[in-house]
Amino acid sequence: MKSVFVLDHLHTHEDGEECWKKIGIYETYNAALEAIERLNKQPGFSDFPELIDYDNPNCKSGFNIDEYELNVDHWEEGYITS
Repeated sequence: MKSVFVLDHLHTHEDGEECWKKIGIYETYNAALEAIERLNKQPGFSDFPELIDYDNPNCKSGFNIDEYELNVDHWEEGYITS
């Protein structure tokens, strides 16, 4: 299995609106962590410099790393627009 690690940053505004920023795609989890170390002191990112803790409902902003297996459909169902 070959996979990549996608690094995003989320800023959730007070009104609940989410602003996601795609940072990059990395070969290893550690490479994504190294990118966080490079970026977490930059304007905007420094306001929420840590990984999001999804077990903490009060932690709604920060960095996020997702692992994606290559050559796999990760969204297999359709979607509805309103």
